Amino acid sequence: GRGDGTGGRGRSCASLLAGDTSFGDRKTPLHKAVAGGRPLAVRLLLDALARDRLLDEALRIEDASGRTVLDYRRHFLSMDEKETEQERQSVRRWDAVAGGTPADWISCCRLLDLAAGDPSRLRSDCVVEIE
Repeated sequence: GRGDGTGGRGRSCASLLAGDTSFGDRKTPLHKAVAGGRPLAVRLLLDALARDRLLDEALRIEDASGRTVLDYRRHFLSMDEKETEQERQSVRRWDAVAGGTPADWISCCRLLDLAAGDPSRLRSDCVVEIE
């Protein structure tokens, strides 16, 4: 490395993989975007991770609870209506920051499926193709 703690990847690349220490949850930006149900943020992060060849690593990083973003995916896909509404209430305060768009975990899960299955479809111009 270059002695800056980034393993020679550069500070911006390393920050894409950095776990949050302020709350002690060690969630990466991708963990937080998926947990918040923010597909645009997930899309942009996946694109940047793929461009920097960090996608595989990002999909394997565990938070403080030992969960990867693919574990989050399984959780959100298994929620019933009541659980979904509880999650929606817990992240509602972020809707205004997201342009008034409510949380959308299904779209986030589709993006993760695409990234895990065929990362070559993530293009560097921030476009992710979803069927």
